[in-house]
Amino acid sequence: MNENTYLLILLITCWTLNPFLKKRLASKLDSDEHLIFSHALCTIIVVTYLMYLLLYNKYDWRNLKNLDTNDVIVSSSGAFTTVLASILLIKLLKNGDVSYILPHAQPCILILTLFIGIFVYGESFTTNKLIGTLFIIAGLIFMNL
Repeated sequence: MNENTYLLILLITCWTLNPFLKKRLASKLDSDEHLIFSHALCTIIVVTYLMYLLLYNKYDWRNLKNLDTNDVIVSSSGAFTTVLASILLIKLLKNGDVSYILPHAQPCILILTLFIGIFVYGESFTTNKLIGTLFIIAGLIFMNL
């Protein structure tokens, strides 16, 4: 297996475990408290990682000068949607089962990502993508029978 395969396995593992970890805390904290606590911990981890990068000269602050106003707006939008998605996920997990919410949300994310890629970014639409999309839709239908 190549490096990307290992990284993909690690990513899938993290994304699979994360909602269950959030749900566990959601029983003790409301969504706002959970968000602040979780992101405070994330900030500590990111600052620690930044210190590591700076210590080993793996981060160049000068690259930030290459960002224009559009880049900052896009980054801000990404940060906003990340925080909003965290709040919404915590609220959903507090009131429902992870094993119901995520298997319904992820297929919709896959299909929406496909459409955005095709219609906004001009990515190709192949027969395999069409068949895969139909299988995803069929899976959603079968899960709700």
